[in-house]
Amino acid sequence: MDKTVVVSIITGSVAFLTAVFAAVFSYISQRRVKRLEDKLQAERTARKFREPLAHAAYDLQSRIFNIVEIGFLNLYLDKGSERTRGGLVDYR
Repeated sequence: MDKTVVVSIITGSVAFLTAVFAAVFSYISQRRVKRLEDKLQAERTARKFREPLAHAAYDLQSRIFNIVEIGFLNLYLDKGSERTRGGLVDYR
């Protein structure tokens, strides 16, 4: 075989392998970027709802405590005025 043919084959092979490597590297990089974007979007969504949800959970816990431990419903149903009883339902 002629030296120029061998050099051409080697050069072509190196170029082909470089193109394959670049394509694989680009694909992997795009996947990483996509995962990072998804993670950031999930964090933004969680941040948006985390604080209001925590406040709602605290308020609910406080209301349940008032109903169960302090006897809120019984207090207002038995001793409350007509106005305070109007907004309550008798669960006894």
